[in-house]
Amino acid sequence: MKRRQFLSKSSTLVGGMALANGLPMSRDKKMVAKPLIKPTGNGLDLHTQNFLDCLKSRQKPNADIAIAQNTALNASLGNIAFRTNSKIFWDAEKQQIIGNDKAQELTKANYQNG
Repeated sequence: MKRRQFLSKSSTLVGGMALANGLPMSRDKKMVAKPLIKPTGNGLDLHTQNFLDCLKSRQKPNADIAIAQNTALNASLGNIAFRTNSKIFWDAEKQQIIGNDKAQELTKANYQNG
């Protein structure tokens, strides 16, 4: 099975048939240790409560919009790389895929009338 790689400036996400999830790796191909955070309580309730608390305190929430945007972007880029069966490169400054017109076309919304 061919392994797929999704590249960014700071990391590489490598996935394949033998892996249930991608493995976060640094550029020098070493595993990045991530501590296990065991959930307590209902995650959605805790997330909502944190958001409401931050509205009152004006503090930054645990999962702010930048985290959500980065998560959605990485998921979308992985899907685009899979659908085009190609390695893609994201230019964060221009907010576009570079060097692959077919992949860049998939980043645009496809609205349908009706």
